[in-house]
Amino acid sequence: MIRHMKKSTLQTAFLVILFSCLHMGYSQAQTSDIPETEINSLQKGTAAQVTETSATKKRRACKSTIRSGNSLIEANPTAPNRFRVLAIVLQSQRRLLALDNSEKNRDALFETCSKLAQAPDSYAKLRLEADLMLSEKKLSAKKADVKERAQALEAMIKRYRNTPAEAQSLKMAILIAPKLEALIWSKNSSRLSPNDSRAITTSSNTFAKWVNPACSTSFSPAVTNAPTAHL
Repeated sequence: MIRHMKKSTLQTAFLVILFSCLHMGYSQAQTSDIPETEINSLQKGTAAQVTETSATKKRRACKSTIRSGNSLIEANPTAPNRFRVLAIVLQSQRRLLALDNSEKNRDALFETCSKLAQAPDSYAKLRLEADLMLSEKKLSAKKADVKERAQALEAMIKRYRNTPAEAQSLKMAILIAPKLEALIWSKNSSRLSPNDSRAITTSSNTFAKWVNPACSTSFSPAVTNAPTAHL
């Protein structure tokens, strides 16, 4: 009897250890990175979104990349590098929205923005675009005044301080709000390199191309030569 009990206890202990090891292995598999080959292949697929000659083919190319990217995310929901895939999906969704300005496409774009906005600071350069779009959507929906927009812009700058996207966030902030340029410059110019400082003083339509689908309540897909400023 005693011998049988000892054997049963050992078997139970063995099973506990076995299940623990299996669980650890499963957890590690769940948090492994998405293979670089998969991400590179997805990125290469975006070329057709620009090179195709017809709008129909461009739309198909955008949708193909979006589907493939979302499939990768679904298969690797906790992969540390999933934010790189989300950034590629977002890029494709912006192009698709410019071709097909539908509510479905807008909703999908902002859903991706929400996911990308959760990225850690190590992916700040990819996260910035999503943060800007979400911020503009919120401000436009509430018909924010100059003061509210200034506060939102200051909060955005603070969020990106001491991150890889700090200089980029300042450039975008000045493009968004020319009326706040002196304030932003006086508070942050000492933190920039000479190259960044020169870049900030030049005109650019980069931001307009980035956030235009979300820059007004009508979500006009047209890209202008200057960023839309509501200040």
